[in-house]
Amino acid sequence: MHRQALIVGGGIGGLCAAICLRLTGWDVQVFEQAPEITEIGAGLQISPNGVKILEHIGVMERLEPAVFEPEAIEIRMGVSGRPILYLPMKGVAAQRWGARYLQVHRADLITALSARLDALQPGAMQTGCPVRGYAPCKDGAEVILANGRRIQADLVIGADGIHSRIRHQMLGPDAPRFTGNYAWRALVPAVQLGALAPPPSGCIWAGPKKHAVTTYVRGGLSSILWVLSSKGLGARKAGSALEIGQMPWRISTAGPRPSWRYSHRQRRCTNAPSLTGPHCQKGRTAM
Repeated sequence: MHRQALIVGGGIGGLCAAICLRLTGWDVQVFEQAPEITEIGAGLQISPNGVKILEHIGVMERLEPAVFEPEAIEIRMGVSGRPILYLPMKGVAAQRWGARYLQVHRADLITALSARLDALQPGAMQTGCPVRGYAPCKDGAEVILANGRRIQADLVIGADGIHSRIRHQMLGPDAPRFTGNYAWRALVPAVQLGALAPPPSGCIWAGPKKHAVTTYVRGGLSSILWVLSSKGLGARKAGSALEIGQMPWRISTAGPRPSWRYSHRQRRCTNAPSLTGPHCQKGRTAM
């Protein structure tokens, strides 16, 4: 009988964990609270080490039509556009690090990950399944769905984001902390911008108390992320939101806990940079 893992959260981390576990022989179930997977987010930049992982787990084949390989990584002055830093990437990254440096829309990455998981184990991800919590049990751990149903497995992984119920139950209350920054995201057809189109790079446009990041996705859409500190926002907040066509997104963070904790059935990886780091391998419930 295959070992079974339950993964709470169907984002990038949860789907990657599910694929990796499935490739090593586990049966997996992913519980995503959203009723359907929609186009949330904007452009992402995937460094060569990330591309290598996506290639290794069989995702790049599905992702390839949606990626853009930028000429470089740049930093420019936000007002004048004067170049400050230019790091060539196209052709250089593959030669130096063994894989390309790529840009992609988050929704396209989620779609490719979901398709790969479904090919490995059809029906592994269930949408519209909010999870209330987890509990240890005799032979592993179980998740408790919002409707009260309990599902048992050998391993439970919490990958449910900054408002994680698994993290909250395991480590206690830890409300996300507002960083003081707001962000707007937009997708614009580059051809409509004409001479104002950003360069074909991953570019940071820097300014006092604000910056913008431009990337290219889907073969011609310019993805723009504009970040302002609350101190630099002032009276322009409402007007800027209306001009861009959406309300600002508050940027919050939930930092690592100051200690590591362990019990015989549960490893709590509070400072781990990944879902299941080297100190989580024998755990029943991992964060």
